[in-house]
Amino acid sequence: MLASSVLLSVLLAEVGLRAAAVWRDRDWKEFRVALEEAPEPEPGREAALGSLIRRVENPRLVYRLRPSLDTLFKNVSVRTNSQGHPDKAYPNRGAEGVVRILGIGDSVMFGWGVPTEANYLSLLEQRLAVDRPERRWEVLNTGVPGYNTVMEVELLMSAAEEFPPDLVLLGFNANDLVLPVFLHRRPRHWRLERFYLLEALRPGSVAPRLPRVAPSEVAPPYAPLVGDAAFQAAVERLHRWSEAYRTPVIALTLSDLEPMVAAAFKRAGFPVVDLWRQCRAHAEPSELRQQGDGHPSLLAHRLMAATLYDQLEALGVLDRPEESGGAGSSAEHRRAGGSQR
Repeated sequence: MLASSVLLSVLLAEVGLRAAAVWRDRDWKEFRVALEEAPEPEPGREAALGSLIRRVENPRLVYRLRPSLDTLFKNVSVRTNSQGHPDKAYPNRGAEGVVRILGIGDSVMFGWGVPTEANYLSLLEQRLAVDRPERRWEVLNTGVPGYNTVMEVELLMSAAEEFPPDLVLLGFNANDLVLPVFLHRRPRHWRLERFYLLEALRPGSVAPRLPRVAPSEVAPPYAPLVGDAAFQAAVERLHRWSEAYRTPVIALTLSDLEPMVAAAFKRAGFPVVDLWRQCRAHAEPSELRQQGDGHPSLLAHRLMAATLYDQLEALGVLDRPEESGGAGSSAEHRRAGGSQR
């Protein structure tokens, strides 16, 4: 009797979770259709995400932010430069003596829900200018909402040609092994490929399991962008680029890493900086997340910028190149005709 009651409860919970997922995705549209229906963004008026992005032919990117945006998104100002990066304009090659840090990441690095000038990379640049005025600093943000590690590394390959960096910051988030949600096929929630209740009840741990996507939800053109093997290949590609260009890479995370991810970063020699640990130490959880979607709040971006500055100092990558071989050495090396990828 007890076993039957437990089984019935589990079954009802599973059906309820699947029904909730169906309701959540009731307005789902295929990516191409959603982009075609998205209106052009207007200066000073609220825009949807579909209005901020444009489709590109590169199958490893799929889409990018529109260039020269000046609009509102999530009720805050969003601007992109002529290259489509959520940042101000920078000279392509950079003046001699300028140290350039280039960030690749997703919606967190982009600054979802915070003004462009208030995301943690913009705040890092402001801090560097004040605390280290003996050098000129550029911190270029190339974050794109929804991007995963494969897409981010692909974007770096073109961005680094235009804006050779001295240091690369790779933002890693818990959804970086899967596709952007709006690139999925219409989810088939009644198929028996996943156990929704098990996923909902999986406890947190020191090494949490990252979300994966069901094969039926991935269209064939996007298959090379997802999964453990694709992530590991992207990290190895970034490692080869880092070695060829003598440019250090640091991974930034907002959570503990599962073993596969930690091992990939360790093999590549990328130090890992946990931006969220210090946030939790200085503020209540409710103060660190935006209401409704869970992205880092304005306060969290301030704390992440402070943590990142402190950790970069601790790692020695902000020192003058003749002192540590840190930031500043790689771009000067390339200007002098150093190795290419």
